[in-house]
Amino acid sequence: MAALPGWLLTVAAAGVALTPVIIVSYAQRGQVAWIPKPGWNDAGDLRGNLIAASVPAASVIGLLCLIGLPGSTRLGRWVASPRFGALTRWWLRRDGPDQSLTWLAVPWLVLPPVVLVAASFIKPVYSGRYVTFCLPAVALLAGAGLAALRWRARVGALALVVALITPVQLAQRVPGSGMQTVAQFLSAHERPGDAIVYPNSLVPPWSIAYPDGFAQLRDISQDQTPGEAGRLFGTTVPVPVLLQREEHVSRIWMLPQPGARNPAGYLAPGFRLAGHWDLAGQQVLLYVQAT
Repeated sequence: MAALPGWLLTVAAAGVALTPVIIVSYAQRGQVAWIPKPGWNDAGDLRGNLIAASVPAASVIGLLCLIGLPGSTRLGRWVASPRFGALTRWWLRRDGPDQSLTWLAVPWLVLPPVVLVAASFIKPVYSGRYVTFCLPAVALLAGAGLAALRWRARVGALALVVALITPVQLAQRVPGSGMQTVAQFLSAHERPGDAIVYPNSLVPPWSIAYPDGFAQLRDISQDQTPGEAGRLFGTTVPVPVLLQREEHVSRIWMLPQPGARNPAGYLAPGFRLAGHWDLAGQQVLLYVQAT
């Protein structure tokens, strides 16, 4: 609690300094008009962005963060009492983490997502990328949790975190991962005249990032390009217009996103599922017109 006055003063000073940015940003609020209202799928995205992409790694890091929370000093004294024996005293120190560190990290981690989600009930403004600056707070809490452990448990917990996170981190960075894998797959399997449909209200600019796999596919779902729309994503045409466009193609690729509407709802009658692949966590669907 000793750090609270200094923290409040810092927040107030930062708020005053950022007032011009807030005013200009509000005038350009149309740039975030594409953001939908947050749903349960955003909880999974938040976990992946702030803790870890895999559930086991997130569980271990989350446990370390809990150990590093304020009040864990009393928890340490409780579990290290004689009633629990030597087993608990082996892994948890009595003194617990540095309270000033955790009082700094907790508001940093909790307040931005909570404020953005609460504001989104009035005007959707929450996006996972807008809270990635909270990631250092997770590191601080997890570090405080490690510091609260005895050295044997500390070494074991750190080794476990590294073992769980390393494969995920490597998979995101090595060549051939993520959307690059999808682009390579499409480049090898697409045919002249194939189309692609994005079954959601936003069209990501994959053709710009990965032209080899996406640029050759006609995006018949797109209404405006990102440049025409004046924002990061393009926009899609209404479903009736999309169904009319599909009358002139025989093969359609789809890349549905988690929580998106059933892709079949974006297809004209006569199309059947001809292929379903899961590539680096991204579903790739191929529909063909029945003859």
